[in-house]
Amino acid sequence: MLVKNEVVENLDGTKSEYTYFDAKDVDVEAMLTEIYEKYWEQVTTTYVIQGAVFELFAKKPKKVGVLDGYLTVDTGDWHLHLCVGHNRANRASKEHKAKLQEIRQVKKGAFIHQTNGTCTPESWSLRLWNGNDEQMINIIFPNPYLTEDLKPQRKNPDWSKLDMWKELRKKYLGVVE
Repeated sequence: MLVKNEVVENLDGTKSEYTYFDAKDVDVEAMLTEIYEKYWEQVTTTYVIQGAVFELFAKKPKKVGVLDGYLTVDTGDWHLHLCVGHNRANRASKEHKAKLQEIRQVKKGAFIHQTNGTCTPESWSLRLWNGNDEQMINIIFPNPYLTEDLKPQRKNPDWSKLDMWKELRKKYLGVVE
């Protein structure tokens, strides 16, 4: 599996270390199903663009499943659909169907370690992009610098909170910390 690392200096002074992967090489459906079935209470589902951040905290998901290539996570209060596999693109014309199917599906992902943050000195996440290189989703992992009620704890970080991050990177990318 080809994994590419890149360090980016962000405009706000933070640094992000990306560990990119091609979705063809990773079972994205299995990874997301594992995250939402096993770790649902520990992650925050977000969408981040400059000027807006949406954060969703899940109660226990009532359903995690796939239909027409779309992974659905349904908590009862909210749900999300994410194209992780082949979809029919039924409404597309014959000439645009293949392109639309390619655009909709997860094309690449990255595990991201960010440093020099304002709320916490570091953060860990998973981001996925579609075939148009548009961000689809960002999943924030447990942070050693935050208590269970998300209060800062810089003096006594709980490093065991990175176990999920390490386990998923090892299982799906072969990256050992």
